[in-house]
Amino acid sequence: MSTYLLTAIPSLDSDKTISIVEGVPNLDLQTVGSNRKSQILKPNLLSDEMREEFRKMPVGGFKFQFPWSRRERNLKNEKVERDLGIFCVAFKDKPVEWNYLHQPDYIFKYSVALGWGIGCCLIYIQSVNNSDIFYTGVVINIIAFFVLTFLLFICWYKKVCWWHSGQNEHRSYGKLSCAIFHLFEKIQHSFVLRLTVYMMIILCYYMVISLILMSCEKDQYELDIIESKLYNYDMDPFTCFHPWAYTNMMALILGMSYTFARIPFALKTFIGCAEAVVFVLVVCFQYAFIFEHSVTTSPYLKAEIAHSCRVCMMLITMYAKERQSEFNTKMNYKLNLDLQNKQKSADVTNQSIIILLNNILPSHVVLFRSRGISQLYSQTRTLL
Repeated sequence: MSTYLLTAIPSLDSDKTISIVEGVPNLDLQTVGSNRKSQILKPNLLSDEMREEFRKMPVGGFKFQFPWSRRERNLKNEKVERDLGIFCVAFKDKPVEWNYLHQPDYIFKYSVALGWGIGCCLIYIQSVNNSDIFYTGVVINIIAFFVLTFLLFICWYKKVCWWHSGQNEHRSYGKLSCAIFHLFEKIQHSFVLRLTVYMMIILCYYMVISLILMSCEKDQYELDIIESKLYNYDMDPFTCFHPWAYTNMMALILGMSYTFARIPFALKTFIGCAEAVVFVLVVCFQYAFIFEHSVTTSPYLKAEIAHSCRVCMMLITMYAKERQSEFNTKMNYKLNLDLQNKQKSADVTNQSIIILLNNILPSHVVLFRSRGISQLYSQTRTLL
C-alpha cells in the first residue's frame, strides 16, 4: 500500500491565522518514494528473518509424520501445500487450475523440437534393427517423419524468419507467412490445440515402435534359438527385434511423455503408467521367450526383470523430476496470483483513503507550512 503526504501551497506563518478562507485548494496527495527513511535491521536480525522465511518456504516433497511426533507444525506452509494435490499436483480450486492450464506455453516450440529429435532417433533405431522392413513399415515411417517435421516447421518458422530478418520489426511478410505466424500463436495460446499436438507426437511414436513388434516372427526366432544351441552356430540377428533396442525406445517415449509443459500432470502420469504397464505385459507375456534369452544387466538378475527395471526406474525418475518442476511452477503462479489480488485490494484501499481525506480532513489545517518537525497541526482561536 502506498503512503501519502499532505502538502499545501503558499506558506504562511504559524502565528497568523486566516479569518476568511476562500477558494481553499484541494489536497495534494503525493506518494512517498522508495527513498524514504525506514528502520534499518541489523545484519544478524535480517539473516535470522531470511532464514526463517526460507525454512517456511514450501518445497513440495512428501512429508511423513507420525501421530505421536511433536514436530512444530507450520500452519501457513500447510495451508499453501493443501491448495495442491499430493500425487498429481493439481490445484484443488478448479477455476485456478483451469486458468493455469490455459496460459500460453512460451517454450512449446522447444518441446516440439525435442519431440522431433526423439522421433528421428526412434525411426533410426527401428530401421537399423529391422533390415527386412516391409512396404507398410516404410510408409508408416515416412508418415510419422512428415507429421513431426510439419509440426516442427509450424512452430519454428516465425523464429527462423525473425533471425533471418535481423530482428527487424518493421519488415512485412506475405499472406502465407502471416497465416503460419497466426497458426503458431493460436496453438501456443490454446490448451486444446497444444494437447492435440502432444497426442499426435505420442501417437507417431507408437506407430514407429509398433513396427518392431509387427516385424518379429516369434516361431522362427524360437526355432533359430534351439538350432543355434544344438548345432552351435550363430543365429540370424534380424529374425526378430533386439530386446534392448525396444527397451531403450520405450524409455525415450516415456521420457518424452513428461516433457511438454502446460499439459495436465495427471494426464502425463496416466500416459506414462500406461506405457510402463504395456511394456511389462509385452516383456512378461507376449514376447517372454525373446526377452528371457536377451543379455541382462547383472549376472544374478533375470533378463526380463532387468528390462522391466529399466523402464520402471525411468518412470519413477521422470515422475519425481516433473512433479517437483510442476510444483514449483504452480506455486510461483499461485504466489503471483495472490500478489495481484493484494495489489488490487491495496488500490481499492488507497482510493478509499483519498476519498476520506478529501471529505473528512479540515481544509484549513493544510494551510500551515511553517512548523517544526515535531510540531503538530494546531490552531488557536480566541473566540468560538
